[in-house]
Amino acid sequence: MQRLQMCPPYLQGNVTEVLQSLHDPNIVLATLNSILSVPTAFINALVIAAILTTPRLRTPSFYLLTNLAVSDCLVGLIAQPALVAFRVAEVNENRELSCKLSNLSIALIACLSVTSLITITAISLDRYFALKSNIKYRTTVTVKRVLISITFIWIFSIIFGVYFTLFGNVKSFSIATGSFGSICLFLISVSYFRTYRMLQHHTNNQIQSHESETASNKAYRREIRRYRKTLNLMVWIVSLLFICCTPYIVMSAVVMVFGYDVSHVVTAAFIASVTAVLFNSFINPLLYLLKIRQIRKACYRLIGLK
Repeated sequence: MQRLQMCPPYLQGNVTEVLQSLHDPNIVLATLNSILSVPTAFINALVIAAILTTPRLRTPSFYLLTNLAVSDCLVGLIAQPALVAFRVAEVNENRELSCKLSNLSIALIACLSVTSLITITAISLDRYFALKSNIKYRTTVTVKRVLISITFIWIFSIIFGVYFTLFGNVKSFSIATGSFGSICLFLISVSYFRTYRMLQHHTNNQIQSHESETASNKAYRREIRRYRKTLNLMVWIVSLLFICCTPYIVMSAVVMVFGYDVSHVVTAAFIASVTAVLFNSFINPLLYLLKIRQIRKACYRLIGLK
């Protein structure tokens, strides 16, 4: 099979003119990603360390959250630096190096984005199953099984990224990622809708039995409050993911329909939308610190702010 370069189409025509028009946007994006890469890696690494060093947080649900943090941490460690190098190569109008770095950037971003999407989907399904089958959940969803699932997530994501880098093209890559993302978002939406319905049902039962102050009822109410907080957190995570990914989805559709040649502004907007996707990796750990008290306390402990 003939290998097809994943070099961006805008680098296959009048390269000098295009790169000159992208000079300022590339400098801005390279600077922005350079600034964000360090805190993105550090804060996510802090969250990972906080979970792994706190015994009560080493649960299946938190291991899934840890995997999301690992993916986000790698965005700051390797994906954003690779993207910065790619933008610098474009600023220097080095077409050959730009194409090579484009391949590397696409592979990394594809792998890490797919990992994040699958993990968020898994977290959504995990919360739904936990609420629906509380007792069965505790015996079925174990740490060992979650770790095995995480391993398969990474294997699939790596294969996905490498395959489209070696044998794909930009159009097929956009179609594949768009289709895969749509499936994940559908599963996430369905699981959240059903989880919300079940929470409403449990809340109504709680109201009806409010007069009874038995120990079991108190524990039941605490459990419902915990599930509601978790659902609220995941709604925030998915909402921010959608906000960060929407520009990329829109611009991908634009360039697939009209091509890069329609305007240099379109090309600049498209490459900027990739940074918007990566920005999500910086927001996620801040959300954990804001919304999850256990993680916040564990992070304070690690940095000596008890």
